[in-house]
Amino acid sequence: MAISRTVVRAIALTENSAAKCMQRANEILCQESVNDMFVTVFYGILNINTGVVTYCNAGHNPPIWIDKEGVISQLPLTHDLVLAALEDKQYHEKEIVLKPGDTLFLYTDGVTEANNLSGELYGDDRLMEHCKTYTRLSPREIVSNITHSVTTFAMGAVQSDDIILMAIRYNG
Repeated sequence: MAISRTVVRAIALTENSAAKCMQRANEILCQESVNDMFVTVFYGILNINTGVVTYCNAGHNPPIWIDKEGVISQLPLTHDLVLAALEDKQYHEKEIVLKPGDTLFLYTDGVTEANNLSGELYGDDRLMEHCKTYTRLSPREIVSNITHSVTTFAMGAVQSDDIILMAIRYNG
C-alpha cells in the first residue's frame, strides 16, 4: 500500500489525467508486484475553480456524493481493475460537477465489510442509510458519525480490514 501511494503521488505530479495516472501506476506496480498483491484506488482530480471532479476508480468502493440538497448517490463506476493485477490494462475516467455545498464521502471496504459478533456485515445499504441522516453535517461530523456507527455496530468483533473514511466539501 505504501509503495502504491508513493507511485501514484509521483506520477500525479506530472500527469493531469486520472485514467493515465492509474494506467502508468498499474504498469509500474505490475513490474514490482510481489506475492500477487494488488491495491484498490479511487483517484480524483478536483478543479477548485469549477467544481469539476475527473476520476478513475480502480476497483475501489464508489464514493458517496451528498449534494447540497441532501440527495445522496454513489459515484458511477469507471469499471476499472485494481492496480497491480494485470499488465497492459487501459483505465477510464468519468467526470462530475460539484456544486457549492456538495460533499464527497470516501471509505475503504473495511467499513462495509465490518462485521458484528453475529457475523452480519455493516454493508452498503446501512452505510447509505446513515449517510442520508448526516446530509446537513460538516465533513468532520460525517466522518465522526460514520466511525461511531461502524464501531457501535461491530461491538467488539475482530475486524479483518482497515477502516478509513474521508469527506470533502466543495465550497465553490
